[in-house]
Amino acid sequence: MKNLTLIAFLLIARLAFSQSNALADSYFERGEFEKAIPIYKKKIAESGYYLAVYDRLTKCYQELNQLDSAQVVLEKKIKKFNRNIDFLIDLGYNYKLKKDSVQALFYYNETIAKLKEKPILAYAVARKFTQYQLLDFAIKSYKIAMTANPKMNYELQLARLYGEKGDFEKMFGAYLDLLAKKPQYLGTVQRVLGQYVTNNPYDDSNKKLKHLLIKRLQENPIVSYNNLLSWIYIQQQEYYKAFVQQKAIYKRTQGSLNPIISLGKISLENKNFEDALTIFNYVKTEAQRSTDKIKASHYLIKTKMNSKAVSNEVINTEFEQFFTDFGRGESTLKTQLLYAKHMAFNQDKLTEAIAFLKKTLKKQLNKFEIAQVKLALADILVYDDKFNSALIYLSQIEIDLKNDILAQQARYKIAQVSYYKGDFHWAKNQLDVLKSSTSQLIANDAMELSLLISNNTVKDSLKLALKMYAKADLLAYQNKDNEGITVLSELLKKYKGHDVEDDALFKQASLYAKQKEYKKAVSNYKKIIRINPEGILVDNSYYQLAQLYDNYLANEIEAKNYYEKIILEYPSSIYFVTAQKRYRILRGDKELN
Repeated sequence: MKNLTLIAFLLIARLAFSQSNALADSYFERGEFEKAIPIYKKKIAESGYYLAVYDRLTKCYQELNQLDSAQVVLEKKIKKFNRNIDFLIDLGYNYKLKKDSVQALFYYNETIAKLKEKPILAYAVARKFTQYQLLDFAIKSYKIAMTANPKMNYELQLARLYGEKGDFEKMFGAYLDLLAKKPQYLGTVQRVLGQYVTNNPYDDSNKKLKHLLIKRLQENPIVSYNNLLSWIYIQQQEYYKAFVQQKAIYKRTQGSLNPIISLGKISLENKNFEDALTIFNYVKTEAQRSTDKIKASHYLIKTKMNSKAVSNEVINTEFEQFFTDFGRGESTLKTQLLYAKHMAFNQDKLTEAIAFLKKTLKKQLNKFEIAQVKLALADILVYDDKFNSALIYLSQIEIDLKNDILAQQARYKIAQVSYYKGDFHWAKNQLDVLKSSTSQLIANDAMELSLLISNNTVKDSLKLALKMYAKADLLAYQNKDNEGITVLSELLKKYKGHDVEDDALFKQASLYAKQKEYKKAVSNYKKIIRINPEGILVDNSYYQLAQLYDNYLANEIEAKNYYEKIILEYPSSIYFVTAQKRYRILRGDKELN
């Protein structure tokens, strides 16, 4: 019975404590410190083992500038919890608030002295110093611990502290120290450095990190350093330099060629065809596995097709050699689809391409491979104006694969066909759903086409101008460039001043450039800038002008002027980095690592 009474009493006491503590905390949160103080004082008197109560009572006194009272509380806390040497920092900070920097420094140094005896407490001490923005003392705390026990690893914390101080060189050094000890932290380091490393090779942070990495590699050539340097070069779109690092890794480890293949694909996607060819040729030469040879050979053909570097006859020969070497089975399906598109889009052999893909569909394929073939078939059927047949295949993919990425691609292509046919309302509804696609590429394409539709239908209830533009867009897709140019000329004459005018000028300019009518393309881009100087196509137009003058019209002065325009007026443009790099070269700057 007595035990039950004691338990009941303790429960009631605990409940009363919790209630009064909650009341004090409520006063504290509302800034009513005078009301909170007596409750916190009572708590300490009744049971002095609640650290949070000491801390809140101290804070109350400090907020009311009653610093002597705060000092009394802190001294009582230090006496009660004498193993917690970081509490000396609290007392030092209170002296700082009292404008007594000598005493403040004394307690900070006292903490450091005690830490040398107990380096295991470094994390708690450094965290407390950091709380009061005493970063140099926090750094010293971690270094003491690591000197006392080299197995302790505080490079990550040190790097963050150096970053807070703005000492980027030491921050980079700390991250590199971490990688030297723990290569598995490469992803973490890349995520953090992503805040400091830009895609501008001339940026100070980039230059410092690269120079530091190159120096470290000379002293200690470890793979994680090569990987990090390669990653930096990729951010800067310097793919050959990234390849040099990946090649060094491969030679040292004889591991997988996949990182080099991935780099080649990135180079190809960014239209750096020269580097892509170099990378894929290297993979093809070095590959021991047939799968790697197939990938390299596939992407070599694809790169040559995209770069227009060789004739269709040469490409055909390369396809024949590829199928002779590797066959027409499941492992070469991607190349078979590429071959079908080459026949259709580059040689206008539509009947042969469609027959080739229908024959491929009869092979033993899984549902995902079937979907890939049907997507390729739909592309060719749209090219051949057979919209309904294309829609049948695309709808089948949507039904068979539901929410898979291939189904989302099919849905986008269905919306695109509807756009070509002039059914803008239905197309836009589908596109708006796809804005949240798990594929960033599909989401971006969907948003771009949705914006084109919405921007050009507000003032045009009949959507006649947009219908003409969609017709020209389809003709461009079908490589009927002259017909597309004619339709756009009619549109620009009939709907002068319409919202679609700058889109039409831009599309027509790209077709002129494709036809090597560069002066007409220049005229269009300049007109876009003149009629809509605040439009979303202006930075695109400046960049295209710079490219035309730089690559085709042999006028470096004009090219430099337009690159400079992007640098000075459009720093958030996707063309900023490329424009800056080319501008510096035209200006005569020496290339920097």
